[in-house]
Amino acid sequence: MKAYHLLNTCLALIAGCIMFASCSDDDEPLKGNITLSTQNITLPEGATVTSNGVTVDGKGGTFSIPLTCGMEDYDLDITYTVTVPAKDAAWCKATITDNKLNIEVSVSKEAQGRSTTVTLTAVAAGAEIAPLELTINQGAKITPKGEVILKTDQMTAPANAKLEGGTLDISYVGGEVTIPVGTTLEDQTIDVEYALTVPEGAKWFTADLTGGTLNIRISPTATKSDNTAEITVAATGKTEETEISSLRLSVKQAKLNSSMDMVVVEGGTFKFGEGKDYTQSYTHDVTVSSFYIATTEITQKLYEEIMGENPSDKKFRGDNYPVNKVDWSKACEFCNKLSEKEGLTPAYKQEGTIRIEDIWFGGVTEIPNYIYDPATVSNGYRIPTSAEWEFAAKGGNEGCKNLTVFSGSDNYSEVGWWQDNSTVAGSAALHEVAKLKANQLGIYDMSGNVGEWCYDYGVPYGYEYPLDPETDPIGPAENLNDTKIYRGGYYSTYDTKGKVYYTDKMDPTATYDTIGFRVVRTIK
Repeated sequence: MKAYHLLNTCLALIAGCIMFASCSDDDEPLKGNITLSTQNITLPEGATVTSNGVTVDGKGGTFSIPLTCGMEDYDLDITYTVTVPAKDAAWCKATITDNKLNIEVSVSKEAQGRSTTVTLTAVAAGAEIAPLELTINQGAKITPKGEVILKTDQMTAPANAKLEGGTLDISYVGGEVTIPVGTTLEDQTIDVEYALTVPEGAKWFTADLTGGTLNIRISPTATKSDNTAEITVAATGKTEETEISSLRLSVKQAKLNSSMDMVVVEGGTFKFGEGKDYTQSYTHDVTVSSFYIATTEITQKLYEEIMGENPSDKKFRGDNYPVNKVDWSKACEFCNKLSEKEGLTPAYKQEGTIRIEDIWFGGVTEIPNYIYDPATVSNGYRIPTSAEWEFAAKGGNEGCKNLTVFSGSDNYSEVGWWQDNSTVAGSAALHEVAKLKANQLGIYDMSGNVGEWCYDYGVPYGYEYPLDPETDPIGPAENLNDTKIYRGGYYSTYDTKGKVYYTDKMDPTATYDTIGFRVVRTIK
């Protein structure tokens, strides 16, 4: 019986020990360590992650790294937190979302590398999780590199301009081209300052850089060779160091292809009929568009090449003498034929005839009539209007500010052949072109040598001219007194006819050795 009680006592003691042991195991917390997962990591280019560190270059970037603590098999609600030292919070930001560590490292502006240590902690009921100290290492700043580029998809330019292979090609007509500039910097938020360099002496174009846009304005040219220049656009960071390669852009303007030397007359407004020593009663404001004008009267050599004949007076023959004894209609015909030869669109349309009645001997003479519309005129040759002729003779915009009596001088004999200086072997004579001084625009013989046909019809005495401002006038719309205008005086007459304001008129069928012509072209 005693043995039985002893056995029961022993069993009770053993059961108590087992229960005690079981209670001790249930109360001990789960233990774990925070670790960085190697799966589903998002890293900046070139960055690396180890078990206790993150390394990124000076460009910085954003990391997203899943966290684990080895307790994923338990139904635990784990809360992670991350702490960044206050002194480093400006360049290293860290947050936790969905058990992922998110680190944002800003671009370094430091000459040396930098680092900080962030602390990760985790809590969960019934668990004991060791924190993780993670070192964030960033390399020294990386100087942003790139090059200046042209945003060609945003370029505006006339149809006669083309940008290709670093060269801007444009025709002799010129025009305005605008091209936004930019850089290839990876970080487009960097504030960049641009600088433009234009070669000295390139007077045929101007360029500026405003608001990040390159503006190039190319003037019309009459040169016999191409104009070329190179401009440079440099760029630097305003607030930080950068390495940006400059842009070099070649600008090339094609030469003017013409059978003769021409100059550009830049359009403007002037007092038509005004002279330095006299002003016509019909003086009023006239605006003319820009145009080309031949520097000399048409020579006999060129006229014969185009027309197959030389009608000039036999007393005054020579390749470089001005062609003469050409009526108004033949001058227009020459213009169209020369245009066709040079691949230009003829300016004139031949329409009907001009009928001239002989008031002395009776009868009617007819010559082909040539017309054009200033608003739609082509780029072909034509004879100047009276307004164009006068504006060019006065020297264009600059010449009109300081008028001379004759074209280029107050002294007729300096610039023109007339009755007082043209004598050869005792008689007034015609002379070769361009033997005297040119005017302000480089145009010869607009006073003297031969008179020059203009497009306009003449008007009868007493005609009431329009005094309101005009733009590109071409004279009366109809034949009022069987004449066409000619201007400039000639070798065998007095000085008044050579004055820049003076207008003369003649039967357009007339062929005298005192009348020739020069040509112009609309700039287009």
